[in-house]
Amino acid sequence: MKGKEQKDLESEIEHLRKVIKSSKEEETHLDDEIVRNYYLKLIKSNVSKCVDEIECLMSEKQIVKFKKDHPEEYAERKKPQMKPKPLVPIIITKDELQKKVFGAGYPSLPKYTVQEFYEQRVQDGIWQPPSESNTRCLQTSTPEMEMQQKEKEDEEKERKEEEDDEEELARKRAMDEFKDTHKRGYGNTYNRS
Repeated sequence: MKGKEQKDLESEIEHLRKVIKSSKEEETHLDDEIVRNYYLKLIKSNVSKCVDEIECLMSEKQIVKFKKDHPEEYAERKKPQMKPKPLVPIIITKDELQKKVFGAGYPSLPKYTVQEFYEQRVQDGIWQPPSESNTRCLQTSTPEMEMQQKEKEDEEKERKEEEDDEEELARKRAMDEFKDTHKRGYGNTYNRS
């Protein structure tokens, strides 16, 4: 039975069921022909459903038989198993850097000597070249040398004062103005209790 015919039959059955139910509620006498018609249509509907089910089962039976007769076409294809990548040890960056600094893998040979490094810095202008005043060290200085150095500084100051050196005058004036505007002990007083 087709879908539209089945729907029409279902609607007629539902209509007859309502008529039968209403007559029972009202306790009125119902015509036997209506009851007979109801049961015939109900049987016809159920037979139609059974025939449809049998047709479906027959088609499924054919599919199963064909699958059984031709197993190579329906053989389950196994997916190629992907081998998992082998586990690789994890190296923590901190440990790797620490090993480089503390010896493991650290290039321990120097690229150039201390003297070459110093000369390179002097050439780049980062450090000043050695001169007579710079070459003396504190260990070799004597009290006599210190006295001579102090005398030279004093003579230089006197010479600048006598000649009215502009730089010296400007420095003294700036210091005088600074002393006028800043009292003694004027510095950082924030940390005092």
